[in-house]
Formats: sequence, structure tokens, C-alpha cells
Amino acid sequence: MVEKVELPKGASKKEAEKFLSSLKEEPIIFKEIEISSNSILRIQKTYFKGRELLGIQKFWRSDPTEDWQFGKAITFPEESIDDILEGFSAMKAYLDKELDIGGKECIQ
Repeated sequence: MVEKVELPKGASKKEAEKFLSSLKEEPIIFKEIEISSNSILRIQKTYFKGRELLGIQKFWRSDPTEDWQFGKAITFPEESIDDILEGFSAMKAYLDKELDIGGKECIQ
């Protein structure tokens, strides 16, 4: 990520915004999960307004020949990853237990 950028003297706000948007970093995709032929989930690192975010983003398309369109997303700062993973681990343990005994007890 770019830490400091010097703009030419006299650059307008619009020119500065255009320049800064050209520096936009591409997302890092850790995993792509096919939900159906027309929708996927991506677990990725993205950049928004100078912030690095981790998240899960849904993409969709109405036809397999089309490009993927952005759908709903949930994002969180990198500092939250351990809490997020702990939550998913608890969910997995709950689902495993529910499948084994058919109950609906919540593991806390």
C-alpha cells in the first residue's frame, strides 16, 4: 500500500482523486467458493479508502458469459481475524455436534 504520495503543485481535488484511485490495489483472493453456476463467494483482502480489510464477498451473474457483479459483503479489519476464526470454529463445532446427536445445543 502506498504510504505517501506527492501530487504536482496546483493539482485540483478532482485530479488528485483520479490519481489516487489509479493507485487502487487489487484484492488478494484467498479462496473462491462456487455456490451455484451463477454465484460465488470470495474470501479476500481488499482496500477501501486507504484501509486494508478482510472479508467475504458474494458475486453473481445472470449468464455464465457475463463478468461477475458485486453482491453483498461483510468486511472486518485484520485485527479481528482471530475473533472471526474463533466464531467460525464455534459454528463448525456446533454443526458437527448437531449432526452427531441431532440436538440444537449451542457451544459457548
